[in-house]
Amino acid sequence: MPKVLLKILAFLAGLGIFFYLLSRKFSIWEIEAVQQLKEKGAALRQNDAVPASSPAGTKSEDLKQIKGIGKVIEEKLKQIGYYRLEQIANLSQEEKDRIEEELSFPGRIERDQWVEQAKALL
Repeated sequence: MPKVLLKILAFLAGLGIFFYLLSRKFSIWEIEAVQQLKEKGAALRQNDAVPASSPAGTKSEDLKQIKGIGKVIEEKLKQIGYYRLEQIANLSQEEKDRIEEELSFPGRIERDQWVEQAKALL
């Protein structure tokens, strides 16, 4: 008899946990993904290579003038600290690699010749 009661209690406890997790606003995996993004952003800001927001007095230029940069990529570039054509024209190989990693487009900068286009626009 006690084994049956333990099985029933374990089943009810499991059922309670199941409905609790079901009613949560975020799943465990979504929370982990958000935490990873926050940690990645904090690490980038600690490097001082990428400002957290547009510096005061910095005028943001239209990066969509460069072929291969659309609205979405322009927003991502601005989020990671690239606001002006001059910044794109003076990209180092390390910066190119970091941007391509952030954008998830390997080889995109070289293939579309962003640096050359930015220099021509300046």
